[in-house]
Amino acid sequence: MSIRVSADIEAGYGYDEQSIIGNLLRTADTGVAGINMEDSLKHQSGLRNLKEHCQLLANRRATLDNHGYKNFFIHARTDTYFQLEQPYEETLTRAKAYVESGASGIFILGLTDVHEIKGIRRYGNTPI
Repeated sequence: MSIRVSADIEAGYGYDEQSIIGNLLRTADTGVAGINMEDSLKHQSGLRNLKEHCQLLANRRATLDNHGYKNFFIHARTDTYFQLEQPYEETLTRAKAYVESGASGIFILGLTDVHEIKGIRRYGNTPI
């Protein structure tokens, strides 16, 4: 029996884009179906700059596609509900931007309000 899994690579386990890309490709080479990748900062509180994180997502999607992993699932995790007091609007902005940058789905850690979930679902068919 073969079961495909997704790996949580947090912020990429690297200090620069080159090492993160290397880790991403090694992860894909193991045969996993996809990854979770988060936008929180690792060595301080806060979220990565939106434009910077979107560029990272786009670079990672392009790298995967160029190495034969076009169906590899990038589950972009946003930690807005743990980092912000009023996270809903920022979550909408980030979710849309992440999908436009190549994310296959959005993982919103801490999202529990049914009305907010429905609101986010109205913005497309991307899995959350």
